[in-house]
Order: sequence, then structure tokens, then C-alpha cells
Amino acid sequence: MTEAGGEPPQDRPKLSVVAPIYNEQGAVRELVERIVAAVGGTGLSYEVIVADDCSDDDSAAILVELQAEETVGEHLRVERLPRNRGQFQATVYGLAASRGDSVVVLDGDLQDPPELIVELVAAMDAAADGVDVVYATKDRRDDPAWFLAGRAVFAATQAALSDASIPAGAGSYVIISRDLAQRAARVRLEDANLAAVLAALGASATTIPYDKAARYDSSSRVGPWGLLREAVGSMMLTGALARLLRWLWMAASISLGVLWAVGCLSCCSWLQTALLVIIALGVGVEGGVRNKVRNALAEAR
Repeated sequence: MTEAGGEPPQDRPKLSVVAPIYNEQGAVRELVERIVAAVGGTGLSYEVIVADDCSDDDSAAILVELQAEETVGEHLRVERLPRNRGQFQATVYGLAASRGDSVVVLDGDLQDPPELIVELVAAMDAAADGVDVVYATKDRRDDPAWFLAGRAVFAATQAALSDASIPAGAGSYVIISRDLAQRAARVRLEDANLAAVLAALGASATTIPYDKAARYDSSSRVGPWGLLREAVGSMMLTGALARLLRWLWMAASISLGVLWAVGCLSCCSWLQTALLVIIALGVGVEGGVRNKVRNALAEAR
């Protein structure tokens, strides 16, 4: 990984665009060309960082071709992870390498339209002092029913239990300040949603709406298991997971008390044992989750 150095501000690009990819041979050329076309019209100095999560298709070869092209190559940097680590780690890799005064992050599968970068830049310029992130929030998304249902449950749980404020529809399409980008790159967690990371870091935010497109090939690279890991990591960071665990062991404690009061435990010793185990595990796991979050954020504060 090429980490951002301590170069003078006048030598840095005004904008970095970070796009994590994995096996996107069918989209990566269009992705880079659309980013260059969009950002090139702003007049800003910029770099495009494609963080390749160790793709095993032709994505790397296509990126080499793009770097050789005159209109694209001067702006394109490719940061390839040594092994496949998932979308969040690829994003962190790109953030750590970014040099711009502001940093845009977008998905590499064309669901996040690169043309919206212009609006994100304008929104950041117009934002009040102290705002260090503009989220592109999804008004509509064209995804499978199981995915939309899972996202709805996750969003409702976060909204009800989280200590941090995440705008509805916020995800990984953002523009953030250089300082916030470098802090987010120091978060030590394998999986999380970028919006949860920024919220956990106390970022002051504003939003602009957009419609998230369908995947160009209708095939997610993340899958249900990857989305579950992302949800758990995000809920850890925002405090929602610890609070959920607390509620669960409190419910077990109350159930144990009720059963004892009505005399059921004398004839159901296995139930008493099970509830006691749940209570003990709940207390221990909640403490472990809070310690893990403190450690994950320690270097990013």
C-alpha cells in the first residue's frame, strides 16, 4: 500500500476519489472513465484510487490498460490488497493512500453514479463550518427483496438502539474531509459500513439524495454472510449491538424471576440452567463488545 505522505498542501490534489473493487472486469473501465469525465469538468486537481481487493478476474489487466491511456492514466492510481479482505478493508486501504484535501468514496459496481460526485463536491463547499462529511443518501434502490428486507431490519435496529446518528439511507457514498479520511483509515475493525464508522467518529454531516442503480450484472460480490458481518461490525461501532445484548440478558433475567416466582423452576432445572447461562454470557459478551469497540477506535480518535 502507498500511504499518503506528509507532502505540502500545495502539492496535494484537491480531491481524491476512492473506489473499492472486487472482480469488476465488466464495470471497471466504465467506472474509471465516468469518474474522470465527471471530476474533470470541475476544474479541480484530482486522483482516482481504485482499491483492488485482490481480484482474480481481468480487473487488474484492465486497470493496467487504463493507466497507459493518456486522458486517464495521469489521474489513476491502483492500490492492490495483498489478499482478499472485503469491501470495508479495501475502502480503508484506499483512504490510507488518499492525498486529497477532500475524499469521495463510492462503490465500484456502478450502483453509485459517478456523476453525483460533482454535487457532493458542491455540497461540501456550501456546507457550514464544522461539517466534515456529506452523505449521498439513497431515496430508492433496485435490489432483491431479501436484501431490502435485511437492510430494513438493520436500519430499524440501528435507529432504535444506536448511540450514533446515521442519516436514513446513508452508506458508503460520501465526501469527507482529509482529516476524517485519515482517522477512518485507522479504525481497526475487519467489517463495517463506512457510514457507521464516520458516525462513531462523531462526524458532523449533511446529505444529498440519490437513486441507487441496480448492479450491472445483477450479482452481488458481498453475499448474505458478508452483509451480516458488515451489519454486526456496524452495530458494534454505534453501540447498538451492546445495547441489544443488554436487553436480551435483561429479558432472560426477568424470565428467570417470573419462572421462579410461579414455581416453574423446581420442575424445569434445565430451563433454569439455560437462563443462567444466557445471563452470564450476555454480561460477558456485552463487556467484550464494548472493549473491542474502544480498541478499534483508539487510534482514530
